[in-house]
Amino acid sequence: MTACSICGGQRFVPAFHGRLYRGQPPKCATCGSFERHRAVHGVFLPFQKELASFRVLHFAPDASVNPKWFKSYQPSTYGSGTSLDMMATGLGDDAFDLVVSNHVLEHVADDVVAIREQLRVVTHEGWVHFTVPVPMAWAETDDWGFPKPESNDHYRGYGADMAGRLVRAIPEMTLAAILGTDPVTGRHEWVFWASRSRRRMVSLTQTLLDRKVPVLLL
Repeated sequence: MTACSICGGQRFVPAFHGRLYRGQPPKCATCGSFERHRAVHGVFLPFQKELASFRVLHFAPDASVNPKWFKSYQPSTYGSGTSLDMMATGLGDDAFDLVVSNHVLEHVADDVVAIREQLRVVTHEGWVHFTVPVPMAWAETDDWGFPKPESNDHYRGYGADMAGRLVRAIPEMTLAAILGTDPVTGRHEWVFWASRSRRRMVSLTQTLLDRKVPVLLL
């Protein structure tokens, strides 16, 4: 089996409730990363040199990015003293170069407000990174308007219309849908990057396309 691309670990165990991916245990026993963490990690790797100068805000910190990559790193952990409201952070304009969140947006009452707020706190050339659970599993997003207990308290289940829906709601935003891949299990993860600068998004996505990473720019 391929070693973990985050820590180099070579032992993998089942995930929650014994979950396997195509018969393979997906959780790294060393760093605890799952498929989505390693897929996101790989998408960021081509930008290591640039990231060294970045100020980063990370909602629900996980193994997908390494705090040591950045000039400064601010975590926001739910239920702790560092927790911020994604829809109203109370932070200043242009305070960061990058905002990261994985599997957080579905827990927020209004995802459009949350993305607008994140775009506000990054510079014009900065970007917002987010992933959500299986966004291509259904044709249309189903927004329940409340945290649904049987769906892990998600406010919505995202569908294949997600990217178009967000771009229509936030016309000043350019959105890139990137298909990341976990090198251990081969599982794909849709990664979304957004910026107020279309020029910036074109440059970022071209770097990924040059490395044969599938990208759709909206």
